[in-house]
Amino acid sequence: MRYKAYVATYVDESQEVNKDNYFLNGFCREDVQELSCLAENKNFRSRNLYALASGAKNAAKGEEAAYLSVDVLKGFYGADFTKENRTYFGFANSAVKSLMFEKKQDEFEVDISVIYIGNDVATVYNMGDAPVFYFKAGSLQKLTGEVPKSVEDEKSFLDDEGEWQTVLEKKDTIPHIGFAGEGEAVPHASAPIKLKGNGIFLMCSKAVADILDENEILDVLKDKEIKTKDKAGKIIELAAEKQPDDNYTAEIIETKSGISVGSDDTSSLVKWLAVVVACVVFSVSFAFVADSIGSMISDIKTFVSENMPKREQLDSPVWVPKVTQEEPEKEKVEEKDEQKEVDEKSPQVTKPVPSSKPSNKALDNQSSSTKKPAESTNQDVPVQKEMNTDVELPIDFN
Repeated sequence: MRYKAYVATYVDESQEVNKDNYFLNGFCREDVQELSCLAENKNFRSRNLYALASGAKNAAKGEEAAYLSVDVLKGFYGADFTKENRTYFGFANSAVKSLMFEKKQDEFEVDISVIYIGNDVATVYNMGDAPVFYFKAGSLQKLTGEVPKSVEDEKSFLDDEGEWQTVLEKKDTIPHIGFAGEGEAVPHASAPIKLKGNGIFLMCSKAVADILDENEILDVLKDKEIKTKDKAGKIIELAAEKQPDDNYTAEIIETKSGISVGSDDTSSLVKWLAVVVACVVFSVSFAFVADSIGSMISDIKTFVSENMPKREQLDSPVWVPKVTQEEPEKEKVEEKDEQKEVDEKSPQVTKPVPSSKPSNKALDNQSSSTKKPAESTNQDVPVQKEMNTDVELPIDFN
């Protein structure tokens, strides 16, 4: 099934606020000062949740009470509401009671109805006077009713022998949301409705049901010239024509067979056939495309493996240190410096050198040294001397 929801609210200009609110699968009217509005929601989930809350009975701040009631409902969207409905109504009642004490009001009364659709089965829950109708095959059925006066709950306890026993315990209920007294918040629950084919749920505030009778509402729902999305607005318009100075809200939930795969309202069977044919064509085409892509990828791998450089040439380069020309001379200078230090500590006898080839080892590390010819002794042995130095070389008398 597919579901489309539309809501319309109206408030006369003489009133200050809109005391009604709605809930469409997690969305509600956030601006409580907004007088009139239109909203739309389309959903194809297996669990759908819709609600309408009205605080019109409150003397003041009814818009906040209605908003709190649907705001609490956000926490239950997506859950199995058939199991959680009493928990929700209890939370909603506590929220409205807290607002009542905060605003120092004697009583806040909120009418609220909830439609839960799970696995194409719809159930309506309500507390107060917010009527819900179900239209199908030209007939209109009211689904809301009076809340039970009391409820029986199962209570388990251990007996004297240590075995668990179960008994039914009767509890009092409250008549509406915002009740100041004690009691359980237990809603009225309709019989489950198995959804088959097209149908329409109508949720409206009590003011709408008070102004329009069921026959007038039925005429609008049966009129095929009025589009479904405009039916809620048409109902509000009829109520406002009869009594303009009031607050009206109507919410339409349309149920249709099949699953929508497009934006128009053509037959679901045609859409399903189109989807099946498209899937078959895509599967056949994909088989050829997959083979072509696999062959292309294989060719690319072969080309890359043949033309790509070897990993050793890219990842493991050979490191060749660069040796400059100055390094040999530097090594010589270092050797000379070491030799000089040795000479200073322990003088050595040098071999005679011809006078034509004087030694210049002691002059290499001095920038301003000058050279003199060798002086001869009485034995004609050349002796090497240096200028501007305190170190004298020994003379070999052999």
